[in-house]
Amino acid sequence: MKPPPLLLGATALFWGWQTGLIIPGILVAIAMEGRFLSTSRLAFSLREYRMIWNLSALIALASFAFSLSEGIHTGMFLSLFQWVPLMFLPIAAAQVYGDREKIDVAIFSFFMRNAKSRGPGDDPPAVNIEYPYLVLMIASTSAANVRSIWFYAFVGICAFWILWSIRPKSFPAHVWIPLFVFILASGYSGSVGLQRLQEKVEENLIDLYTKMFLNQPDPFTTSTSIGEIGRLKDSGTIVYRVENDKGYQTPTYLPISSYNIFRLGSWYAMKAPLMGMFSESSGLDWKFAEPTGNPSRLAVHTYLPSGEGLLAIPLQTHRLERLPANKMFANRLGTVKVGGAPGYVKYILRMGDSVSRISPPDENDLVTPKVEERGISLMVNQLELKGKAPGEVLRIVDNHFQDNFTYSLDLKSAAGTKLPGGPAMADFFRKGDTTAIEDFLFNTRSGHCEYFATATTLILRQAGIPTRYFVGYLAHEHSFLENAYIVRSRDAHAWPMVYVDGKWSIFDTTPGSWTDEDMEDGSFFERPFDLLSFLYLQFSKWRWGEESALNAKNLAPILMLLILFLVYRIISSTKVRREDEQVVVPEQAGTIPGDSSAYYLVEKRLNELGFNRGEWETQAEFISRLKSEQPLFPKEDTLALLDMHYRLRFDPKGLTDLELDAMMDKTMKWILKSESMILEGSGKGEME
Repeated sequence: MKPPPLLLGATALFWGWQTGLIIPGILVAIAMEGRFLSTSRLAFSLREYRMIWNLSALIALASFAFSLSEGIHTGMFLSLFQWVPLMFLPIAAAQVYGDREKIDVAIFSFFMRNAKSRGPGDDPPAVNIEYPYLVLMIASTSAANVRSIWFYAFVGICAFWILWSIRPKSFPAHVWIPLFVFILASGYSGSVGLQRLQEKVEENLIDLYTKMFLNQPDPFTTSTSIGEIGRLKDSGTIVYRVENDKGYQTPTYLPISSYNIFRLGSWYAMKAPLMGMFSESSGLDWKFAEPTGNPSRLAVHTYLPSGEGLLAIPLQTHRLERLPANKMFANRLGTVKVGGAPGYVKYILRMGDSVSRISPPDENDLVTPKVEERGISLMVNQLELKGKAPGEVLRIVDNHFQDNFTYSLDLKSAAGTKLPGGPAMADFFRKGDTTAIEDFLFNTRSGHCEYFATATTLILRQAGIPTRYFVGYLAHEHSFLENAYIVRSRDAHAWPMVYVDGKWSIFDTTPGSWTDEDMEDGSFFERPFDLLSFLYLQFSKWRWGEESALNAKNLAPILMLLILFLVYRIISSTKVRREDEQVVVPEQAGTIPGDSSAYYLVEKRLNELGFNRGEWETQAEFISRLKSEQPLFPKEDTLALLDMHYRLRFDPKGLTDLELDAMMDKTMKWILKSESMILEGSGKGEME
């Protein structure tokens, strides 16, 4: 069954309009509907149909390979899918301009097209691919994601167009049309509701995926594990690799996001919207600040599964190089986000000692939440921080945490523990419910980096030093195999940054033992997996064209030559005929089906015996004449062999292997008995 006239052309025009491919849409429409301007059709053979399909598949493969060289991300697949109707236009054109109503599906399957033999009924079916091509154009239109009512309206019109053309004429139109409109309206209402549900589900799933698997915090808010009970999960998965030109003796802090307001266990980035940045002329380099101080360089390897994400960039970075991204955003607190990037990236960071990418402090960098003021003020008073110089305050606070606190991933409750400090401290806790920070400062004195970073930030703010809360990673584990720092998921870290002497500086009070303790908790299988991760890194470099001379772009000339060769072969071997022309089948042996038929042995034997067929005499007439001239001539057996010969030549199903063997066996018997039965007259009746 074919689509109604003009439907393919209308769909092609709609595809071009919705995807912005106006000219290709017009060309496809002309190609699909131009068939009605001529009665001539191309007489493609099965072999030529195969070559045309191979051409379409090769174009699709070349397009996909070239797109891979630009980077894997959702936008790449959607953009590529919008061009699919052009990729498969050759096979669609072969269908509409060919002389066959249907195309053998064997051309689409390597296994079916290479089958050695088939018995009756085993032949692959044939299909008309106009409807599949129509569906393909509609699907490609949906990839444009215009999200307007026009797409649904056009799909409804297509459905109406098709169903109206095949509806039973006995069904009343005044009933059929309202029912169709009702179904169409119900479908649209349902799609709108599902779209709203999808948006909510995606919103929550993306947030969950980001937090659980990508280890990338929200640039505007991050929840802490402060006050929870249990044990933090850790993972040895490698998320970054850092090459440091200054060696691997000093750990490197890799901040991702920073926050300035603390409320009820969560940190927020207030008055810090992400703003777009412009790349330099190369499109790969991005400038943050003017270079100052001693220059240094870091090279960072990481993965961006969706082509976008937050980047780990030290605050001293003044320039980022070799990052192929379509867009970049940054805020005043130091967060940098990219989009339209490959799935794997390696970017170069140029740094200077006195460079800072973040804004100077404001009033939010001195704010302590009211619920924490009681405990924080008590700690400031105990340490006698008021009135001291910033450098002295930092020394006292650091010594206090290093000497009196321990690092632990076990999140324990303070219930039932002994309160230090005597009756005065006990009275303090009885005045009201204690917060998790108070419990950490005065009771358990043990926790993970979020406790230390949050408590330190609030204490320093209360002491009058502007401080911000940062999250990111600490690169401290050197890999001799890769000659680089490898940064694992468990190396995620939180620390404060303080503003002293006119610049921001790292002030990390978490005991330095935390890195060793986390490494001790690592799995026994980490090292074997590290090797696999390293091998995957090498594959990623090749896949994304990083440090590799062989990538998909290099294959483009070879693919183009293959495409041109296929086009030449198709054009040079295709015949054109009109619909009313008859196809002439050559009679030469070896060029027609059945050229190896055993019946030719019968003809040869009759010629040897002196019996020749007349120029205008058919095989059946020839056999009948021989019977009249030679009464003992085995007419019925000869006609049976002739029938098998005709089936072998003209029946598309041909003969099975068993039938071919039987034909040869009967032919041999016929030859053995023919001379005695015809010339000597010793035979009796027909051959057995």
